[in-house]
Amino acid sequence: MSNKLYHEPMPEVVIEKIGLIEPLRTDMENHGGSCVPSKLVTPLFEPFHISDRLIIHNTYAILDASIVKNLPERLADTGLEHRCLYQGEALEEQGDIAPWIVRLDPAHAFTKQLFTYDPEDAAPWHHGTDRIGFFVRVDASIDAIWQHFRRFVRVKDENGQFAFLRFWDPHVLADGLVNGDTDFKMLLHDRHTGPIAIVVRGYDNTYVTALARAPLPNRAIVVNRAKLAVHFGYRRLHSFCQTNDIDYDPDAYRRYESVMHNADEIDYHILALHHGHFNRDETYNMRRAQTFGEQNRKTQLYNQLLFRKNQRLPHGV
Repeated sequence: MSNKLYHEPMPEVVIEKIGLIEPLRTDMENHGGSCVPSKLVTPLFEPFHISDRLIIHNTYAILDASIVKNLPERLADTGLEHRCLYQGEALEEQGDIAPWIVRLDPAHAFTKQLFTYDPEDAAPWHHGTDRIGFFVRVDASIDAIWQHFRRFVRVKDENGQFAFLRFWDPHVLADGLVNGDTDFKMLLHDRHTGPIAIVVRGYDNTYVTALARAPLPNRAIVVNRAKLAVHFGYRRLHSFCQTNDIDYDPDAYRRYESVMHNADEIDYHILALHHGHFNRDETYNMRRAQTFGEQNRKTQLYNQLLFRKNQRLPHGV
């Protein structure tokens, strides 16, 4: 991806680009060595200096159980301090796909598993290439962190209507923090926790660190639904490209941002095939199907494109 993701950061927030990170190999996991890739040792586990007088030591991860399979059971087995961001009925019904906070131990096997991936020895408990969530540096208890981040699970949009914000999705978070499309900077400070540093991997697999320059006002995030649709649109595109081994270049889809709020899931699959695999430049008419006939035509187009991809045939549609 181009550096457009990193243009015009919020003036109150420091954004530092760590760079591309290669996951650990399984031989590193099994035979000692660092628990994280070398470029992440300092931002994740060494004392984090906010100022001469303020140093952060603690490291947490907020992980997506819909990506990290069997996460609640795995966390229970680790003995690490952890807690789900959902509670009550939502926890009972959706705990297996919910976001969970865990305090990381740099010497624990679970920590290594989050950063390990070896194509020659793949395992379902290795997540070095998965979009598992993000990492937090803060000197606060897990209960204080839980209380802080729970404020942002259910937020209001520009019309005062409630919306669920999947801020633990690294695509949404990285784009929101760096571009300031929504008021994501509120994630970086709380009067009960003090400064919060976030380490997250963006669309282009580049890790960034975000930190507020000074205490921020204690107010809620207000989301713009159209912009939120863009975040999730790119998430769908990236996921489909990754699953189907298609080159992912977000710049190819910029022209569709204004209509992403009015599209069907299958539209993103068609876009990825049309632009990503077949490298066609013609603009696709992207809009939500209004009739069964329109939906059927989309399905037929998608099936034809996918068939031609799998058979290594030209676009031809």
